[in-house]
Amino acid sequence: MVRKCDFSLYVGLDLPVLTLSRVVSAAQEAIDGGATAIQLREETNDTARMITAGLALKSVLDERQIPLIVNESLDAALAIGASGVQFRTRAKLIPEARRRLGEKALIGLTTFNAAEAASADPELIDFIGTGPVYETAGMPDWVTPIGCSGLKAFVDRCRMPVVALGGTDVPHIADVLNTGVSGIGVPISVLTPEKVTEELRLYAQSIADYRRLTIG
Repeated sequence: MVRKCDFSLYVGLDLPVLTLSRVVSAAQEAIDGGATAIQLREETNDTARMITAGLALKSVLDERQIPLIVNESLDAALAIGASGVQFRTRAKLIPEARRRLGEKALIGLTTFNAAEAASADPELIDFIGTGPVYETAGMPDWVTPIGCSGLKAFVDRCRMPVVALGGTDVPHIADVLNTGVSGIGVPISVLTPEKVTEELRLYAQSIADYRRLTIG
């Protein structure tokens, strides 16, 4: 079964950064800025907190027809009724996630290993997240930027869409998209809190300009 999603501008909402009262308004601002998909993260593994935030987000995102992808927590994704889930440290849960979430759910794998990405099963996994493309805060210390050449190696070897994560600032967008990736991942933590919509519009416009020039 082919499960499609527009990952052009994939915005991450990080609960350690955003309060519960702020997460919904941040999502609204992100969508107004051009976000095509939203990821909900909670790095402290507070499932209850993630569920509370996810339920608050879901009605807003459903109304705007924007998918909500939960990071790492299958239990939260199920409780929220999210569009899908994305794993890195808990990738062993992917078969169970497909079984429990169903055939329509979106399931992503974040990996920094090209061989793992190449071997990903398209029956279970719908998209790959990888990076960082350039230097950026928020990635594990042991992860080295792969550059556009490294990113293209992932794209060439994967059998599903690839989303570029990390260091994909506006000046780099054309080079990043030129690798063939399906989308740009932007954590809200790299944006100015008072200018989320304004700054994301710069990303969205750069993506649209690139596609207009290269696709027509």
